[in-house]
Order: sequence, then structure tokens, then C-alpha cells
Amino acid sequence: MNKSSNSTIGHNKSSFLDKAIEHIDITSFDARPIIDAMAKMSFTSRETANAAQIYNEMLNDKNCTVFLTLAGSTSAAGCMKVYADLVKNNMVDAIVSTGASIVDMDFFEALSFNRSIYCWYGFLWSARL
Repeated sequence: MNKSSNSTIGHNKSSFLDKAIEHIDITSFDARPIIDAMAKMSFTSRETANAAQIYNEMLNDKNCTVFLTLAGSTSAAGCMKVYADLVKNNMVDAIVSTGASIVDMDFFEALSFNRSIYCWYGFLWSARL
């Protein structure tokens, strides 16, 4: 493979790594209309709306304990702020996570080691150079 930085297809190491992940801010918009519309759709859309309804029922049930289970990839992929907002707003009671989620993902990002939206592609590209 040619290691030239003048790629003709526009995909080189720096082009893969120059777009940082932006964590979604769920407090900046009202997702209820789209979730309600998804209830009338099929497959995953309908199940997402169904899950939202179940979650609302859990929040309204004062005897219900809400566990948030995390996969490390979702935190690094842009959901970290979602998790923080859920905790800040008392919408979860407990978090179950792997050590990799906390150390490899959140800790390093807190130290400003931000990830590219093409993080794995960038890794594979680097490995091929």
C-alpha cells in the first residue's frame, strides 16, 4: 500500500481522525414526538417506542429500581452525556458497567483524549500503513 499522504480517494489517516465524537445533549431537544411516531412503525422503531413506554412506567413506579447497564462502546460513541444527565436527574438508581467502560473510555476522555467518529477505521488504517 502506498504511504503517500496525497490520497486520491480522500481517505488517509488524518481524514479519518479529524472528526471528534460529539456527545449528544438529550436536554437540548424534545424527543417525545419522534418516539411517539415510532410506535406506529415496525421492527426496531416500534420496539424503541415500546422501551420508552416501559421506562416511563418504571420512572413513575416509586417501588421500581432502575439499573442502567453499559457497554463501553456506547460511552465512547457519544452517549456519555446521556448517562450523566440520567444520573443528575435521578432517572437511574444503579449503574452496572465493565471496568473497560470506566477506565478505558471515560477516564481517558476526561483527560481530553477524544476519539474520532472513525476511531476503529483510523486504527485499522494505521495498522495497514
